[in-house]
Amino acid sequence: MAELQTGATQQWGRDRAKEFMQDLVDVRHELNHVSAMEIAKCMGVVPEVVYRLELCQRDTRLSTLLRYCHVLGFRLVIEEVA
Repeated sequence: MAELQTGATQQWGRDRAKEFMQDLVDVRHELNHVSAMEIAKCMGVVPEVVYRLELCQRDTRLSTLLRYCHVLGFRLVIEEVA
């Protein structure tokens, strides 16, 4: 296991999560027929939650990302890094 450096590791995680979320938003925009309102309904949240999620202003919970992925027809796979 790699040596953990708390501050750098936290920032790295936030940066990757933001990149990942932006990729998901790009996919949603490519699927023109899927609105934020439809995603919110499927996720069981109000549309404002989806809007905030897509703006990447917060450190999003994994369960929220998983639900968002599921609505778009994807699943999140976590792999061990060498």
